[in-house]
Amino acid sequence: MSKTVVYIVLALFFLSFSGNILAQEKPPKPPLQKLKAPGKERVEKEKKEKIEQQKKNNELLAAEYFRQGDFEKAAFLYKSLLEKTPRTLYYIYYLQSMVELGEFNEIEKFVRKQIRKYPNDPRYAVDLGYIYSRKGNNKKAEKIYQQELQKLKKNSNRIYLLANAFRSRNLTEHTLSTYLKGRELVGTPQAFGFEIASLHQNNGNYDLMLQECISILKADPEQESRVQTRMRIALNSDKDGDIYSAMRKSLIKEIQKSDDNIEAMSSLIWLSIQQQKFDEAFTWAQSLDTRLDEDGTRLMEIARLSSSNNDFKTAIKAYNQVIAKKENSRYYIYAQIELLSTKFASATQNFTPNEEELLQLKQDYLKILENYGYNNSTIPLLRSLAQLEAFYLDEKESAISLLSRVIEMPNSDPNQVAQAKMELADIYVYTNKVWDAMLYYMQVEKAYKNTPLGHEAKFRLARLSYYIGEFDWAKSQLDILKGSTTKLIANDAMKLSLLIGDNLDADSTTAGLRYFAKAELLSAQQKYSEALIVLDSIPMLALTHTLNDEALFEKALIYQKKKEFTKADSLFNRVAENYSYDILADNALYHLGLLHEEIGNQERAMGYYKQLITSFPNSVFTTDARKKFRALRGDKLEEEDIENNNSPITDYP
Repeated sequence: MSKTVVYIVLALFFLSFSGNILAQEKPPKPPLQKLKAPGKERVEKEKKEKIEQQKKNNELLAAEYFRQGDFEKAAFLYKSLLEKTPRTLYYIYYLQSMVELGEFNEIEKFVRKQIRKYPNDPRYAVDLGYIYSRKGNNKKAEKIYQQELQKLKKNSNRIYLLANAFRSRNLTEHTLSTYLKGRELVGTPQAFGFEIASLHQNNGNYDLMLQECISILKADPEQESRVQTRMRIALNSDKDGDIYSAMRKSLIKEIQKSDDNIEAMSSLIWLSIQQQKFDEAFTWAQSLDTRLDEDGTRLMEIARLSSSNNDFKTAIKAYNQVIAKKENSRYYIYAQIELLSTKFASATQNFTPNEEELLQLKQDYLKILENYGYNNSTIPLLRSLAQLEAFYLDEKESAISLLSRVIEMPNSDPNQVAQAKMELADIYVYTNKVWDAMLYYMQVEKAYKNTPLGHEAKFRLARLSYYIGEFDWAKSQLDILKGSTTKLIANDAMKLSLLIGDNLDADSTTAGLRYFAKAELLSAQQKYSEALIVLDSIPMLALTHTLNDEALFEKALIYQKKKEFTKADSLFNRVAENYSYDILADNALYHLGLLHEEIGNQERAMGYYKQLITSFPNSVFTTDARKKFRALRGDKLEEEDIENNNSPITDYP
């Protein structure tokens, strides 16, 4: 074999071998996958979603057409929606659209089909009557309504359905007739009582409404809360006092019919309380307490409500009535203790409390303590006596001793102890023991975090920090308290925070704010002469200092406490007139009213209250000013006023 042939054979062999190697190293191609067509379920789902979206779009569009008054397009869309989905909403708007278009014949045919389809639902028959009434055929409409009433049977569900159908068409009298006939059918005198009472209320028939309510209470006293809710709803819409007058007159008539109408008397007590007519509530409660030979529970409730609303005269009468029961009342001891606290509040409500009255009050305290001792049940009495001694009789050491005794008392109520600590801290502020006061405020705040008591301690601590010039820290704490759930604390925190913030920004030296804070502390410590000197320094810093109105107002308060009423009157008037645009103007008018009311100048007091009401209708003082104005004017719902339905409180303000 020649060399040439050998070379050719070797070359072919090499090429063949290389090809096999390359073929083995090359990764195999993946098999071709066959694309799957969308499944039947997926297609159906997408189809349903598309239909649902289209329905939502049509529903929104139909509502918009109806709102714009394009009833033809609205009717077309609602009909198409109704054919696919028999929803009540679509039916209502379709019917109304057709009625508005005047297509009475077509919609009548449609409603008659609904009647045949749903024979047990009276709504469609009532709607048919409604169509006839819109056509002007009231006689035929009334005939249909009466037929439906005649069909009623002893079936509460059917009664409610028909009543709701009439009510949906504003057919109040027919709704009432349905419930009254339903009551006869079910044979229960109080059946549908709340529904009937509501209808009488809407019609302004308060006599009939209250008759229903009293009937309900007689049958089931447990319904008292629901009855009161019904009455409260009526009173909430009472702008001129007419509803209250009518309800009061009606209840008195019920009582006059029968002396044993306990439900009417209870309702009258509740009604008087809602109107804050505590003296009237006490009169009825006293009568009912005697008649039922009760233990004074109602009287204690009236006493506490009266006291908390500063009607101390009524509270004192109510407490004395309970005390007269002696051991026959479980409230005997509590009434004595709370009576003294109420007398204390009454004696100190004026800016110039009577010293002889306060000294006699202290003797009354000591007499009770002699009878019942120093123990857990008399802690409220001890706390109240400490307040009297510290802030009104200048017996600070005795007050501190009393509160310290309460704090150290074994097995005592922790809340009472915490209150005592705060009151002791207040006395330490009064005696300029600032760090001792801070310690007690901190203890209460730490023990009662995120509670009203803890928030109160936090506020007093922040205010004390403000007094001593730690403004940044005080403001940071006050800003936290602005979100307090206790409205009074939140409002006080907001006001003091604004005072600090506004004047820190306006005066980088903080000299004015330091003077004012120091003056407030001196005033709280009853160092009035020193406080006035400090306040007089503020205008010297700048004639237009941002604190000038606050300084004037604080000086007015001090002169009022010092019984220098002419100076106080002048300063309050300067604030009201010169700073009518600022936040203290309404406060100044309110204090002018209080000042002149205290010194017996009722006409001027009424003038200031009225000015406050008219100039600052949104002031926090407006509600109280209106009450005081009316009280000074002599507003009272006498019997002759009620008989003539001519209440004097309906005129302004």
